[in-house]
Parts: sequence; C-alpha cells; structure tokens
Amino acid sequence: MLNTQVIYYQTDDGGTFYFRQKDLTLINDLERASRWSTKKEAQKVLRSLDKKALPNQTILALPKLKVGCVDLIEDFELTQTMLSISEPTPEDELLNELLLMDQADFLALIDDISHVIMVLPELRNVLKNDVKYADSVILQDYLHTIELSDFDLKTGYHLAQKLKQSRQKRRCEKDRLQLISALVSAEDEVTITVERAKKTQRLLHSIQGERHYHYRSKDIENELGDMLSGS
Repeated sequence: MLNTQVIYYQTDDGGTFYFRQKDLTLINDLERASRWSTKKEAQKVLRSLDKKALPNQTILALPKLKVGCVDLIEDFELTQTMLSISEPTPEDELLNELLLMDQADFLALIDDISHVIMVLPELRNVLKNDVKYADSVILQDYLHTIELSDFDLKTGYHLAQKLKQSRQKRRCEKDRLQLISALVSAEDEVTITVERAKKTQRLLHSIQGERHYHYRSKDIENELGDMLSGS
C-alpha cells in the first residue's frame, strides 16, 4: 500500500528504529514495523502510548517518536546508503581496516592502546608541570637576563634564538597537554567516550592548522605585528 505511515525515531548516528504495536517495542527492520493507512491513525496510536506500560527501550525513546511516510523514509535511507557507499568517511576506512586486520596485529594494537591509556594520567601530570616550569622559571630567567645585562648585536640575536627555541618546545608540550586533557577527565582517571574522541579530533585539527596569535597589548601589536604577518 502506497503512502502507509509508521511510528519511528532516528538516532544521532543516523540509525532508524520503528515501532511494532504487537509487543510495543522498537526494531530496526522497516519490513516488520507496524503500519497505518493514514497519518491520523498513526498519530492516534502514538498519543496513546504514554498511557501504556511500555518496555524501557520504548519509554526512553518516547519523546523522539514521530509519524512518517514509509515511502519518504525508504527514499531517505536509500540516499544515505548511497552516499555512504560512494563517499566513505575516514572512520569507515579505519573500521574496515580494523575488521580486516590480522589477528596477531589486532591483539598487538589493543595491547599498545591499553598501555597508552594506563600512562596517560601520569603523562598529563608531567606535561602540566613542564609547561608550568617553562612559564614560571625558564621564561623568567630569559626575561631577567634581557632586562639586567648588556649585550651586543650578536649576543642579542643568540639570546633571541634560544628564547624562541624554549618557547617552541613549551608550545609542543602545551599542545600535547591539551590533547591528553581532552581524554583524561581527572588526575588519575581516563574517560574515553565517542564524544571525547570527537572533541580530541577537533582539537587536533585546530593544532595542526595555521596558528594566529592575538596580541594582548595594542601598542605591542602596532610595533611588532608585522613580524607575525610576514610583511
């Protein structure tokens, strides 16, 4: 029957679940879903669900349930499937690589991951202390040397290069600290979720992109800004 209606909801990752009236459950098979000839009939059933004793899965999804035309849903799912086939995401490629990985290589990968996870909290603490030391000790030593000493052009250039190397090292440590902190939720705890992994990926892309420094002092920006703009 054309234009039949179903009760359904879509998950955040694009999956679709359909309501089956005989047992009040949600299934991911459109062929076995309950159908109604009109949208009005399906909406009446949907409104009545909050008065029924429902399985936990259906209760949790109740606010997300809606009525839709089977033909439109099938066209949407077909389009999504075709897009996913024609344009595999990096996650799809990685998933396929993991599925095809030799068993020994797969076990070795899991072993490496578990060892990395175990040391992440301590690595975070070490990096945090290193960044703090670079800002509170190393930088102050350089600044006071510049402030209190007399130096010629050659010595001044050498001093500026050493300061630059120190700050670049500190920048690398801070980047690593930010990435690890996205995964490590406390001093001695690692909480790796899909959302935290996505946040880490976004941060990684930001770090790998072109950096732009925003001057805190407008006077310094006017005096030295051209050095960072490349002009």
